[in-house]
Amino acid sequence: MENTIFTLNCTHALNTAIKGLMSPGAHYIISDIEHNASARPVHALSNTGGITYSVARTFEHDDETLKSFESLINTRTKAVICAAASNVTGKILPYREIAELCGKRGICFILDAAQGGGVIPIKISDGINFICCSGHKGLYGTMGTGLIITDDKYKLGTLIEGGTGSNSHDLNQPDELPERFESGTINTPGGVCLYGAAHP
Repeated sequence: MENTIFTLNCTHALNTAIKGLMSPGAHYIISDIEHNASARPVHALSNTGGITYSVARTFEHDDETLKSFESLINTRTKAVICAAASNVTGKILPYREIAELCGKRGICFILDAAQGGGVIPIKISDGINFICCSGHKGLYGTMGTGLIITDDKYKLGTLIEGGTGSNSHDLNQPDELPERFESGTINTPGGVCLYGAAHP
């Protein structure tokens, strides 16, 4: 459970991962079917001069989609962000193959599992570094809940700092998960409902 972080929703989870990973001059890759929860934070970072990004095309055949992602990788590529499934068409991307590609190239892979979480068998052991998920869709939890599940390979900067209920005497934000990203009072009733929904 230490590598599971409660968030307000999937958009909050994606912003935490995308912006927390950012370093000046980095290059990101997203797909052409990304939800605005991924596309807008990446675009916003590019507008501030922090990063550049490329958009991979998706095709009917998964091998073509994978080649599109691979063709955009360069020496500055730090992260690939893609949806497990499109919120418009339901198309499932070859996320396991993309994760494998990223792993071989030393690139962080962030998966938007808002549409796929609880519906298709997504696992952190598939080589995914961050799974960002909404609680109220395929996981059958309440609205206003989200998750980040991480393999803890990549360290993120924080979006907010504050009360974590531990080490209150220390002005530095804790490094330990999940406290590092759960500043302030979390939606405990929502978390309990989410657990109950996932374990009927």
